[in-house]
Order: sequence, then C-alpha cells, then structure tokens
Amino acid sequence: MAVQGEGYFIMMAWMHLMCLLPAKCALHCPLRPGRAGLSIGLSSLYSLLSLLPGRPFGHLLCAACALIASGVIAFGRQWPGACLHQLKAGLCYAGACAVAEARGAGTVGCLALCGGICLFMCRQKNRAQRAVLRIAWRGNFCRLQCLYDTGNALRHPIFGTPVIVAGEARLKPLLPPEWGSETLPLGFSLVPVQTVQGRALLPAFRPDEIRQESTGRRISAFVALSPQPLPYALLPRDIFLKEEKGRWKKSEPYGSQTPPSVPG
Repeated sequence: MAVQGEGYFIMMAWMHLMCLLPAKCALHCPLRPGRAGLSIGLSSLYSLLSLLPGRPFGHLLCAACALIASGVIAFGRQWPGACLHQLKAGLCYAGACAVAEARGAGTVGCLALCGGICLFMCRQKNRAQRAVLRIAWRGNFCRLQCLYDTGNALRHPIFGTPVIVAGEARLKPLLPPEWGSETLPLGFSLVPVQTVQGRALLPAFRPDEIRQESTGRRISAFVALSPQPLPYALLPRDIFLKEEKGRWKKSEPYGSQTPPSVPG
C-alpha cells in the first residue's frame, strides 16, 4: 500500500493534537504551544517511521516510549496522568475510525469524527471544573460563578484556611458601605499573593456561610477581593477534589483544623 508521507504526517499531527487536548482538560493544566508543537511533531514523526519496511519502530516497547516522551514534553512532571488520558483518547479515536471506515467514511470524515469526539470530551471536563457558590455575609448574599484552579494554593497567613479569589465587582452586594475608603473595613484582613506583576496584598474576609448550590455542601474558606475583573472566582485546589465522572468531592473540612499559633 502506497502512503503519501506528507499527508500521513499531517493526519497524525491532527490525531496527536486530539489526544493532547483531552489530557490538558483532564489535568487542568496549561498546554504551552511550543511544547505542544514539539510533542506533536516528534509523535507524528514516530508514526511515520513506524511504517518503514520491516516495521523496526512498530514494536510495543517503542510505542510506549513514544507515548511517554510525548507526555513528558507536553506536560512535564504531570506526564503519568497525561499519558493515561492520551492513551484513552487514542484508543477511543481508533475504535471510532474503525467503525466509520467500515461504513464507508473517508479519511476526512474520520478526522472530523475524531475532532467532534475530542470537543465532547473537553466540554465534559471543562464543565466539571466549574461550580456555583452561594455566599452569605452580614445578612447579604450573592451567587459566585467559580472555576477550579490547581494553581491557587493560597491560604490565610494566620488561620491556614484556603482562600477563594474573586473579582471585586462580583462581590459588591456583600461589601460594606465604607468600602473604598483608605482604611480597611472591620472584618477584613490582608492576604499576601504572588502575581505575574509581583507581590501584592489582597483584602479578604471570612463569610458567614459558603455553600455549593448543586450539592448544598458547606465550604470553609476566606474570600479575597481582586481589583482585576475576573470572569470566574478561583477555587483553591485544596477545597475540592475532582472525581473521574466530573462530580465534586469535598475534602476534609478546614473549619475543624486547629489554626497555627501566632508569635506574640
């Protein structure tokens, strides 16, 4: 069977991209274009070399090494989980393409089918990253659209409680009338954060109640106000552990923990 090398390389590049995207969504981590491009290029080159006469690169061990290399290049230290999700996506695409080809679908149809499956998997993963919280404080309440953020490891410097970061504009129903003056209102404290611009101090308060609307579970956390207009509040990684099926599972309640001692 004659295979056009350039066309096969492009087709494999598309398929490897379709494997990286679900892994990115499942791991909740960024996928840098440079690393993704290098991973896709090397994986596609391996796929092309595996078609050489005699199939010197077609052994299972070589395929496993190529999969691990792809995960390490694209996702760094998170490569074990990335390889697992890439393998699951690849097997899913292979099965779908086999069924489509048996029914007369061409190459373009198979690639489009894999793209649709990838979009569906990514949408399911992204949907599981979001939550809606109902926050009550001093007789007022508001609803807050939140996004699970593995990069948010903030804790209150005194109590050690996780900190949710939200845009100031989305918390206006809870802010006291004296908000905006030069002095910090009663009930607020400052939380140090590290941003791309450098270190900063964000005002934070502890609501009377934080409850997840979909499950009714209560959450113990501080809420820090960011002057930046954030489309979603950022949930700390310590508050929720995401289950395989996209549900939210609450971790140990931090309200039961003993606050660290403060010198003086």
